[in-house]
Amino acid sequence: MTKIRMNNLGHSQDAGFSLLEMLVVLVIISLMLSLISSRTFNSLDAMRFDRAIKSIENNLQIQRTTAVVENTTYIFKKPKDIPSQQPNITYFDLVTSEGIHVSGDGLIIYSNGTCTPAELIVISDDGRKSRLGVRDVDCKVLRLKF
Repeated sequence: MTKIRMNNLGHSQDAGFSLLEMLVVLVIISLMLSLISSRTFNSLDAMRFDRAIKSIENNLQIQRTTAVVENTTYIFKKPKDIPSQQPNITYFDLVTSEGIHVSGDGLIIYSNGTCTPAELIVISDDGRKSRLGVRDVDCKVLRLKF
């Protein structure tokens, strides 16, 4: 017959962790993981939004170069009251990643490479917003404060 030694609380010294201790540790670990994962997803969304703004900047520079090479005026988002077919005028939209929307008006890129000063608003589906200003001389995009 084997004798089990007991400590002064009446528990066996050979016993491992109790179920309650293991549950407490699991709850603490799951809370820490949930905090880390939410911060990670927020930073990923912020990086995706910044990448979309960089894409808008690049698209505008490509449109500017194309306007000069093709000797054509480019207008951002065709107004409803202007006929579609006009010589040397092309309408364009700024295509970004899914879930990112660009609005604004008055942005025209002329065939000499200059632009009208304009303001664009970039909004993501998760509520991130950014105001962009377009300079007239070189069509450079600047981030503005709301």
